[in-house]
Amino acid sequence: MDLILLRHSEAEDTSPDAQRKLTSKGRKDSARVAKWLLERIPGDFTLYSSDLVRAKETARALGKEPVIIDELLPGVSPQRLLDKVSWPHDDEAAVILVGHQPQIGQVAAYILGSHGSYKTRKASLWWFKGDERETELFCHICPSSL
Repeated sequence: MDLILLRHSEAEDTSPDAQRKLTSKGRKDSARVAKWLLERIPGDFTLYSSDLVRAKETARALGKEPVIIDELLPGVSPQRLLDKVSWPHDDEAAVILVGHQPQIGQVAAYILGSHGSYKTRKASLWWFKGDERETELFCHICPSSL
């Protein structure tokens, strides 16, 4: 199973927080990361997002409507989120999770056996490949590296 953790792109600095839209830079970064990812992801994928506008807009750059799950809202434990998407399991499916910091960095740290959170820039992703026996960090990218 491929598991891709994607932090939302740059958003406007406005209120209310849940309604913040992507900036022009955020839309460009989302498109660049989506293009890179779609050229490499094996087969079809399931796309999940938090219900916050900036995450949904980032997810939609991948060309499909995301499934909204509460487990991608800030404050949810890594294990609860991974249980929701059945990570890891033995199949060929790919799952993309679009969410927020510090949760994206916490989930990456949890998968890698660390405590706390890894810094994750906006529009950056962590790509894991794994099954019930082993997991590998396939890559970690940010839009400025593309």
